[in-house]
Amino acid sequence: AKRLARRAVDRNRIKRLAREVFRRHAIKKRGLDLVMSLRRPLQPGFETEWVAEVGSLLVQACDGR
Repeated sequence: AKRLARRAVDRNRIKRLAREVFRRHAIKKRGLDLVMSLRRPLQPGFETEWVAEVGSLLVQACDGR
């Protein structure tokens, strides 16, 4: 993650966003452990799109796809 988000502030923001999406989603009731990893740098200003994408991935994981 350090390679994709060099500053600790950016890495912590990504973690906070991911925790917030997970907290609001029904998948937490299933008792799953999930590992998230960035594949490309998160561009400033695209947080809302990233949050929506993580939400859709959680829906897929919840449905078992």
